[in-house]
Amino acid sequence: MKNAAVLAVLIAAVVRGQAPVNVMPAPARMMRLPGEWTVDATFRASITGYRDESLERAVQRFATALSAKTGARLDGVAAPDGKSTTVRIRCAGPGRDAANESYTLVVRSAGVELKAQEPLGVLRGLATLYELVNVTTAGAAAPAVSIEDRPRFEWRGLMIDVARHFMPVDDLLRQIDGMEMVKLNVLHLHLSDAQAFRVESKVWPKLTADGSEGLFYTQDDIRRIVAYAQDRGVRVVPEFDVPGHTKAWLVGYPELAAKPGPYHMGADADVAHATLDPSKEQVYEFLDRLFGEMAALFPDRTFHIGGDEVTGRHWAASPSIQAFMKEKGFADQHQLQAYFTGRVYEIVRKHGKTMIGWDEILRPGLPTDVVVQAWRSSKMMARAAIDGHAVIESGPYYLDFVLPAGYHYRMDPVDTASFGISAAEMEMAKGTPIGPYMTVDKVVSGPTPLTPAQQGLIKGGEAALWSELVTAEMLDGRLWPRMAAIAERFWSPKTVVDEDDMYRRLAAIDRDLETIGLRHRTNSRLMLERFAAGYGATVGIFAETVEPIKFYGRHSRRSQPGRPPEGRALADATPPENLAIRQFEREVRSAAANRYGPQEVRDHVRAMLTVWRDNEDRFAEAAAENAALRPFLPMSRDLAALARAGLEAMTFQEQRKRAPARWLETQLALTGKYKDQASAAAGVVYSILRPQPATELTLAVAPSIEILIKAVK
Repeated sequence: MKNAAVLAVLIAAVVRGQAPVNVMPAPARMMRLPGEWTVDATFRASITGYRDESLERAVQRFATALSAKTGARLDGVAAPDGKSTTVRIRCAGPGRDAANESYTLVVRSAGVELKAQEPLGVLRGLATLYELVNVTTAGAAAPAVSIEDRPRFEWRGLMIDVARHFMPVDDLLRQIDGMEMVKLNVLHLHLSDAQAFRVESKVWPKLTADGSEGLFYTQDDIRRIVAYAQDRGVRVVPEFDVPGHTKAWLVGYPELAAKPGPYHMGADADVAHATLDPSKEQVYEFLDRLFGEMAALFPDRTFHIGGDEVTGRHWAASPSIQAFMKEKGFADQHQLQAYFTGRVYEIVRKHGKTMIGWDEILRPGLPTDVVVQAWRSSKMMARAAIDGHAVIESGPYYLDFVLPAGYHYRMDPVDTASFGISAAEMEMAKGTPIGPYMTVDKVVSGPTPLTPAQQGLIKGGEAALWSELVTAEMLDGRLWPRMAAIAERFWSPKTVVDEDDMYRRLAAIDRDLETIGLRHRTNSRLMLERFAAGYGATVGIFAETVEPIKFYGRHSRRSQPGRPPEGRALADATPPENLAIRQFEREVRSAAANRYGPQEVRDHVRAMLTVWRDNEDRFAEAAAENAALRPFLPMSRDLAALARAGLEAMTFQEQRKRAPARWLETQLALTGKYKDQASAAAGVVYSILRPQPATELTLAVAPSIEILIKAVK
């Protein structure tokens, strides 16, 4: 059944009074069947065919999670006879294709049958079954369905930067739990950068002794993370970024540097420019021993060497490097980096790994077995595929841009159109740097045609969370639930594009993620209460209407005087996307379209506007006592003014009156003040070139209220 037919089935089910299916990622093929499977104390699961301890742990994990979701006390694995079980699992593997993640799942009132060729397929099927279960006042049950499912892409990844801000082991393990639920299979850890080197090296101990501020993973920590991820069907890919982003390496080993030391931890000019010296054999000997040690620690077949954003400033200033370039006949720094990349490629291959690097490593002559991770634009992805490289696409999936889930959801890994940058922005952005060598107008281009074979080289996608502005406390909230929408883009058929249905299911998955232990809601609430300092209710009303400014807007303010450290700003406690605001927008559209529309919807819209209007005085009283709230007073006043305008617009509509032109002009000017800041369409360039608000927040409800205002135009 094609996915369009799946949607038709869901719509028909709603018409018949059946609840829609809440599964994310959407399965490749799904059909509703009559009835439902009730989850109660009779639950037992059996495994036949291939069975090992890892599968048994997976089933027990499933039973434990389902117990937490349903409130019922459920047992795990039963005897394999299948006679007394309600969930019957059959696994044929392990066979020749251990990476096979396909499965079939049939849910009937009599029980559940899950079949897979390989253990990974069992894990994916259990994740689907968990999501199928709905909990109501009548009890817990899963709709009867028949599912045949498999991933669209083999690489479905998440990159977490643990170098800029250290993420403790337990915080990473929690993200792996979330990854298992939404069928992601690669955790890429950015383990070194200018700010820190995060993995214990017994060969080169000063990497962490001098370059980690005491925050790093022991080798036992890494083994624990890898084993935990492997149990959940997730590969762990390490990244040690070279030759740039290496200042933390050089604090302990300045002899490797292109510029003489000493080097020190902390922010200084060397953060952006410190690099290894490609002309020294000592550097390659160092990397050989280090990468050999790390390759043994990380069993995955891939090994990421970074290679991005090398400014070349220290290379250009070094007489010995310039002499080396002349001797080798290198015309520029690009050729010098290509030489370095080639030497590192041989080291990585020597240790039995496949090398991955960011798209800056792409140069003529790069061996085609090197995987390229494209991040700067779709143009770089297309270039890599045309040159014969396997490609991982990351450009549209930068989670630190704090964009809505729908923005990422619309971006397909195989599309080669420029990512959300309009022709007008392109013209405005000419010369704007994006990396050390390229500007926006040179990196981004229009669509690049790819042959079917070249499209086949795009192995999947990987979301990226860079942590310049993300602490461990913020980690869950910057990832979830938006990561679930990106996971669907990587797993589900290309035809799954219904954004409204995605958001409906995302709300359900959001609750499931919290149930299995993710802390995106909990941590946000705790941070907000800490910031509010006794005025939680008042600040909470204000906070439910705002979101952080998008793209690089917050980065552009990072060095501003008086800016609070990461984790202490109201923007840090605020989710990147407020799902309640999206629900409010849907209700507003309904109210604006029909003044005789559902009265309960209109009543709710009016009630919300009234609460926001009336919060102005209370917020002012709170700000008089709490100095941290005072910068937000103008925005609080604007919120009240917008709420009043929305209420007035509803009154105009109900009285069948057209709003006065001067009133319209005034109100639309106020909504326009926040519209670009709240819109993902504003783009990267907007956030680089335009002044950004000191609050680092925007009134995300402004576009919704504008809909009400325009309805009485």
